[in-house]
Amino acid sequence: MAMETFIAGDVPRVGYLALPESGRGKGLLFLHAWWGLTDVFKEVCDRLADEGFVVFAPDLHHGTTLTTIQEAEDYVMSRPVAPAMETAKAGMHFLHNHPAVDGQKLSAVAFSMGASFAYELDADFPEAFDRIVLVYGGPADLTGVHAKFQCHFGEDDFIDPIEYVREMDMGDAEVYYYPNTNHWFFEPDQEGYFKPEEAALAFERMVVFLKSA
Repeated sequence: MAMETFIAGDVPRVGYLALPESGRGKGLLFLHAWWGLTDVFKEVCDRLADEGFVVFAPDLHHGTTLTTIQEAEDYVMSRPVAPAMETAKAGMHFLHNHPAVDGQKLSAVAFSMGASFAYELDADFPEAFDRIVLVYGGPADLTGVHAKFQCHFGEDDFIDPIEYVREMDMGDAEVYYYPNTNHWFFEPDQEGYFKPEEAALAFERMVVFLKSA
């Protein structure tokens, strides 16, 4: 498990690479939430690597991490999207070409903000992914996507209100709703939001879905 450097355009960028015990496996692109590439997300990458995946999480914030909702919201609203998107695309190519990766298609897991990058990657590279998991990353119209999607939503989410989520056409996506949970229910560092039982269930469902490709 280590930070790796790759090139996005002509700019060096970094990402977190987690390898399975076997040293090889299917490639899985991890797209973090608006907090940045925090230790919590690196730990999720490690857990996915323990399930047999070669996981790569490009740092979409280019070294910045945030701790409060206001900081994260201000950062995401003020920073240009294009460099982050270029980083996501370059990270995808880095993973696809990594010698530890087996198979032609990748999977992806995207948390919250990361979902917008997952949508665009799926649209721009229709042959790249076979499975994409979104953890509170909506609402979105998934009728025109190329990969198969699995989605996890908290029923009390104040950022992605459930009434709007339920109105969206999600096509044949596998969708789960978690009662009495809010945004960030998966993340143990989010005091007051983290729900360990629901997070464990979501992770279990995620792994089953990703391994079904």
